[in-house]
Amino acid sequence: MRVLSTLLLALLLLLLPALASAGELTYERTRLANGLDVITHVDRRLPLVAVNLSYHVGSMHDAEHPGLAHLVEHLMFRGTRHLGDGEGDRLLAEAGAVGTNASTLYDHTSYHTLAPSQVLPLALWIESDRMAHLRPAISDRTVREEIQTVVDEWEFRVQTERHGLDHDALWAALFPPEHPFHPVGPDRIRHLRPADVRDWVHRFHGPSNATLVLAGDLPPDVLEQVEAYFGHRRGGETPPAPPLRVEPTREQRIVRTAELSTTATVAMAWPSPGLYEPGDADADVLMATLDAGLLRDLVEDELPDALLSIETAQISRVGQSLFMVAAEGTPTTDPEQLLAAIDASLEELHTRPLTKAEIDRAARRFATNTLRGLQRIDDRAQQIQRYVAAGKDPDWLDEDLARYAAVDAESIARFIHATLRTDRRVVLLSHPVESP
Repeated sequence: MRVLSTLLLALLLLLLPALASAGELTYERTRLANGLDVITHVDRRLPLVAVNLSYHVGSMHDAEHPGLAHLVEHLMFRGTRHLGDGEGDRLLAEAGAVGTNASTLYDHTSYHTLAPSQVLPLALWIESDRMAHLRPAISDRTVREEIQTVVDEWEFRVQTERHGLDHDALWAALFPPEHPFHPVGPDRIRHLRPADVRDWVHRFHGPSNATLVLAGDLPPDVLEQVEAYFGHRRGGETPPAPPLRVEPTREQRIVRTAELSTTATVAMAWPSPGLYEPGDADADVLMATLDAGLLRDLVEDELPDALLSIETAQISRVGQSLFMVAAEGTPTTDPEQLLAAIDASLEELHTRPLTKAEIDRAARRFATNTLRGLQRIDDRAQQIQRYVAAGKDPDWLDEDLARYAAVDAESIARFIHATLRTDRRVVLLSHPVESP
């Protein structure tokens, strides 16, 4: 058994460099005369195509109109000069498409669908029509309705979650009101106007500010089809990049009483390196190692029978990320004592380096999850969009995986000493609401 275990461990260690050279996301890239960036990735194993159109503008570009990017995303499905309200979705669904949806990210907004190969012309026409003919369909009524929908989403995501308001308070303390990552609440969303929407669409929803990724069983004349549907479109400004870095110089503490929780909680967050920047992979690996049970064991040694759950997260965003620790105690746990136990546990990380086995285990998990996320052709198209939005090549997969293979105890120690400092964090202490 000892020999077998040694052989299995050696085999697992050999897997890490193998995962870090997974091969390219093969692609061809063309830029139309009007500026549209077109990326094609051919995979003929199934008669499906993924159509993913991203505009390089997201919520971090909202500026004086917080929530505008998300609102525009909703309105993109409410019809155009040639399509009725929701008609684009209906036509695609009747033709066999699935997963037709959109997502507003910090740096770009993505519209996507997965359809049978023969449906490609329909999907291209719908996206082309929305690019050029959305503004005439924007009415006061549809804007009011979608503002209410966005507010409802906020209430579902934040206000009705046990610790949703706690996390919003944490983000609001770390990112001041003028920062693009400051939380957007209902009052600010309700101030948006149809004129704001029309101006946003006019400025940013053009081919010069868009990337079209087509993946799957593509026809030989795919570029000719793209030219036919999009070649006559015009416009598309690149939005100015807002300042994202925050550099705290002192600890901030927030003490509040939870509205919906009868347990004590502690959450803390530090600004950390942006997505794909040096240190981002180290934060991911450290997070996974702590989440695998190391931090819970350390805290329970400090404060027995007082901890219900504890988790860590590296929330990676282009330009600025957050490293978070959140713990939930029992109803009788003192949040101050829970904070002291967490701090004592984190202090051990400054003197106790992670082992190579712990690091390799976490790095392999990230490599596996990255590759697993590429099994579906529509997810592959989305990953290409993420790389492009971050200024990387569409096939940046090997470099992405290599980041985790390069993490070691020294690089994690540098991240801990530079980032996880008490004078750079925000701490939230949430006392439980008294039960009726």
